[in-house]
Amino acid sequence: MVYIPLLDFWCDIYLQSGSGANTKSAYQGAITRSRQYVDFVEDQFCVKKALLNDEEFASAMLGSNEKTAVAGASEGGAVTGGAGGRNDTSNRRMISVYGVEEGCGSLWQWLASTCGSGSSGWTTQAGGKGDYYGACYVLLAGGDWNDGANCGSRARGASAARASASAVLGGRGRSRPAYSM
Repeated sequence: MVYIPLLDFWCDIYLQSGSGANTKSAYQGAITRSRQYVDFVEDQFCVKKALLNDEEFASAMLGSNEKTAVAGASEGGAVTGGAGGRNDTSNRRMISVYGVEEGCGSLWQWLASTCGSGSSGWTTQAGGKGDYYGACYVLLAGGDWNDGANCGSRARGASAARASASAVLGGRGRSRPAYSM
């Protein structure tokens, strides 16, 4: 993890690898994706972390590649070899000024921000821990390999429901400093 002083939090350097108690941020770790938002939230809980919110993502990705995607602009380019060490379509290393890797133009990342949008009917969520009524969307950040010209530290998507699971969706954890009294 790396410390982001602007908002006083620690951010995972790499995209999430593993799940549950095996959730980690590891160089060349197999990138976790194609899972529902609630699964990523629970994964982070298991290791005493949470998903980044909108402001945390923006600050952690300061200086990242903007308006480009991962080299090759393909799924293979985004995930082959695991997390870390990638260049973008302009042959620039995909890294923020803090050393956070692949924040923009690789995978959309689930953020902690959810919103309701009306609708009706029940939607089933993974894990058998309850469903939700109506439509509930989650804010995504960074952009994926298909969205090169739109990717960046301020790129956001608002079209993924909590129950969505897609190869273009991943996550990243954060934690707050522990202060002793």
